[in-house]
Amino acid sequence: MSLTRWAQKKTEKIEGLTKMKVKAFSDGKVGWVLQAKGGSIAGWQSHYRVAKETKVYKNAKVAEDEAVRKLDKNESLEFLAGPEFDDAAGAWAKFRVDKDKAVGWVLIQDAKGQRFLNNSK
Repeated sequence: MSLTRWAQKKTEKIEGLTKMKVKAFSDGKVGWVLQAKGGSIAGWQSHYRVAKETKVYKNAKVAEDEAVRKLDKNESLEFLAGPEFDDAAGAWAKFRVDKDKAVGWVLIQDAKGQRFLNNSK
């Protein structure tokens, strides 16, 4: 898939990643991609695997009393929406847990660069 940076300059940066608004040459659709520092843009994957134990939350803002459930290492998730970026917390996205279909927000990577989820391949 070929992409071009969208005419409007829209980028956000978090440690080690740049979020860019792009337009696909193939169908003209506009969307966001994440690019690793010094890396190329790879094809997007809709499934993620838990790399480090974390939790699913009702919202993208952490409140322990709003945890939906705990995620164990290697659990599989399906991406639904996002990501949302918070300078203090990191990158969040909405997921559905494959195991029990629980839905909520999960921290992909914290502001210090610690990864909680990896793309499933």
